[in-house]
Amino acid sequence: MNILRNRIVLYLLCTTFWISKSISGFTIILFLFTLLCGNLICLFHSRGLYLSCLFVFLLFSFIYTDLAFFYPYLMYEMLGKEKERRFILFILPCCAIIQWYPESFPFWLYTGSLFLISYQLQTNTRNRLYWEKKYWEACHENYERSYDLMEKNNALRQNQDYELHLATLKERNRIAREIHDNVGHLLSRSLLQTGALQVINQDENLKEPLNTLKQSLDTAMTSIRSSVHDLHDESIHLQTVLSDLQKENSDIPISLHYGFHSELPKEFKYAIIAITKEAITNTRRHSNATKISIHLTEHPAFYQLIIKDNGTSIPKDLLGGIGLENMKERVQQLGGQLRIITTDGFRIQAILWKGEQP
Repeated sequence: MNILRNRIVLYLLCTTFWISKSISGFTIILFLFTLLCGNLICLFHSRGLYLSCLFVFLLFSFIYTDLAFFYPYLMYEMLGKEKERRFILFILPCCAIIQWYPESFPFWLYTGSLFLISYQLQTNTRNRLYWEKKYWEACHENYERSYDLMEKNNALRQNQDYELHLATLKERNRIAREIHDNVGHLLSRSLLQTGALQVINQDENLKEPLNTLKQSLDTAMTSIRSSVHDLHDESIHLQTVLSDLQKENSDIPISLHYGFHSELPKEFKYAIIAITKEAITNTRRHSNATKISIHLTEHPAFYQLIIKDNGTSIPKDLLGGIGLENMKERVQQLGGQLRIITTDGFRIQAILWKGEQP
């Protein structure tokens, strides 16, 4: 908007030379020709094109001398070209001197003022564009830094949540182990002692209390076992278990891509762990593979497990082996599907549906 305003101001100042002249149709054509040349110089980025427009205008200005009044306007447009500043500051004033040599001092004073105004407006425009560019570069850089910082904060927060989750699971595991080792053993011993007392008891009055005590201890033992199993099941962190399998089999490169975002049912966790262990064991024992890849991907309707190696030596009896049959049974019991592909290496693909199978 500022550039357009500068052009309009300069153009109108240049037209003040025409106040004492009559306006005709040909004059309007000269006005339009000047605007066309100025706009083309502004739009063209090719040096040859905008210099051609300038020389065409200069040529016509020596034929129709009234066009020379618009030199300051053309000077503003040409000063916007970085490579032409010195050239324009020399050529246009020289052309003006050649054409207006016999004019009076006030005329030259006014003309010189227009040239100075043109130079100053273009300088201001260039400075403003330069600082606008710097401003937007700084804004863009600050935005990128803010975005990177936000990403790092999110990653740090997720890492903290992950570590807290692992710490919670480890604590559940510890509590389950403590209950099993201490309370469970004490209850087992109490049950054995109660059973022994029932065997050696001769007092009829104690039979009923002992039976009640044994039933209470049985109920407590069942409750303890259920709680320990629940705690242990919930404390299984699938990604950690798979990462541990990676470390345990470090002699063969295993790449793990874990793409599950929601918590899986414990039956799914057990199935995935068992299938992965069996697949790694089969690769180590029966294949000449040099690498294994494990991909776990969560889709809207199902979980997908793909285990692939680059082995080329696959025993024929492996496909009917107990290990692969156990894998199929595990997946089928959960309502899923398991495929085995032997082209381009050995590949196991398991699909576990989140809800009912469609």
